[in-house]
Amino acid sequence: MAALLAVFAEFEREILRKRVRAGLAHARQNGKRLGRPVTAGLEADKARKLYLAGVSKAEPAACRLAAPPFAGFWPDLFPIEIGFGARVVGSKGI
Repeated sequence: MAALLAVFAEFEREILRKRVRAGLAHARQNGKRLGRPVTAGLEADKARKLYLAGVSKAEPAACRLAAPPFAGFWPDLFPIEIGFGARVVGSKGI
């Protein structure tokens, strides 16, 4: 009985794998971007703006450490006032 269940489980897993691969292929054909979103370029632009505004390297790093890990675009979502010259780093401050 256990062998029969194992055969059905293996068969079902193979069907599931084929469906997932077919769905991914269909998404690629329709031009969907698969995988993790690219955020490094956006972070680099924000860092460049902070640098040109005269913010020291320590201030954005302190904000990044203080923000929750899920805060993708940390200055816009979580403006944090820190003690380095009492500046507010974020969309309202810079």
